[in-house]
Formats: sequence, structure tokens, C-alpha cells
Amino acid sequence: MESVATTFLEHHGVGTATDFQTTLSHLKQTTFVNDFILAFTKLSSRAYGWTEVQLLPIFLGGLKPEIRHDVLVMEPHTLTTAQRLARLYEAKLVDINTSQSASSIISSLHSTHEQEVLTETPFRQLSSRDHQERKKSSRSLL
Repeated sequence: MESVATTFLEHHGVGTATDFQTTLSHLKQTTFVNDFILAFTKLSSRAYGWTEVQLLPIFLGGLKPEIRHDVLVMEPHTLTTAQRLARLYEAKLVDINTSQSASSIISSLHSTHEQEVLTETPFRQLSSRDHQERKKSSRSLL
């Protein structure tokens, strides 16, 4: 029967506390917040002796800037709060980006439609000569 420690090491890999602390200190969010939280939690559980007070600024510093700034404004005092806020602000950014993409698509479709209407219209602008001739012909009808 395998020991818990052996199973843990097989799952998380072998390394020294210094390796994990160094890696944790340089960890940056490159994809989704949940992926970053998972990697951070995995490494922080191996960085023995670090308190939540020490881990909080490392977590915040690893977030993408567009998320980190919003989270910092809320002044979280715990990792749990910081992680919850990071997830919320990421969702907000996704919503904003989605609506901006939709707006640009609609705008693009609208301008394409306007160009088609202008191109297909049977009207043309009269030159000054054409305008003069029309005036003469309309007077002759009276």
C-alpha cells in the first residue's frame, strides 16, 4: 500500500522548498484565472513556511495587469477573497470584450449594408450642366 506522501510526490513532482518558492515567486497568469489559481495553489502548498500574508502579494503580482488593478482597488485581505475577485473581474472583461466584438461586427455589417445601398441606388448627382438643362426643360413645359 502506497503512503500518502509517495502518492502526493508522484502527483505534484519532486523538488526542494526553494525550487517551489522560486517558481511561485515568478508565476504569472498567462491564461484563465482558474488555471492560474490552480497552479498557484499547487506551488504554494509546497512552499513550506509561507503564510497567507506572504502569499497574497505574490498571488496578486502574478495576475494579468488588467485584472490585478481591479482586484487591488478592492484591497483583499485573504487569498480566498483575492481569488474570488480575480474570477469576477475576469468575467467582467470577458463580457466587455464579447460585447465590443459584437458591436464591431454589427457596425461592420451596417457600414457594408450602407455601401451596398449607396452603390445600388439608381440616383446620381447631377452636374451643373445637367441641372441647367433640367431647369430649361421644366420651364418649357409651363
